[in-house]
Amino acid sequence: MLTTDSDKKLLICTELDTLHIDFKVGDSLSLSAVVSDKDTVQILIVGIRGNVQFNPAYQKQHNNKIDIHLPEISELANIALAITDVGLNDSNMINHKGSYYQEVLHQFLPFKKAPFIVYLDSLMQSHNKDQQYWIYYTTEMNACTYK
Repeated sequence: MLTTDSDKKLLICTELDTLHIDFKVGDSLSLSAVVSDKDTVQILIVGIRGNVQFNPAYQKQHNNKIDIHLPEISELANIALAITDVGLNDSNMINHKGSYYQEVLHQFLPFKKAPFIVYLDSLMQSHNKDQQYWIYYTTEMNACTYK
C-alpha cells in the first residue's frame, strides 16, 4: 500500500534493473514476482490517501499540545477490576497508592457484590497469575473500543 497526498514516484528495484513509475492516489499496479522455478508471488500496489489529514487551522490550534481523553467505559473497566478480590490484593495490577484509589474504593466498593464484579472476580480467581494479567489487559483494552 502506497500512501500519499500527492503524486509520487514508485521505485521498484531488482538485482538486474530499476523501474521508476509515476504513481498517484487511486492508481493500482499488479505485479508477479518469480521467487523460484515453482513459486510466484502476486503483488498489488494501491495508491491511497494518507489516513491523517489535518488542515492548517487545526494544526495551528493543536500544535505543541497534548490532549489525553480516557473513555468512560475504560475507566469503568478499571474500576470493576480494582474492586475484585484480585484487584484489591494485587497492587502491581491496580495502583493502590494515592487519593484517587481511595476515592474509587469509597465510591464503588459497595458494588463489589454486583453480578458483573462477582463474575469478573470468579473468572480471574479461576486462573493463574499470568492469566489474570491477560484477563486484566484484555478487559481494559477491549473496553477502549466502546464509547
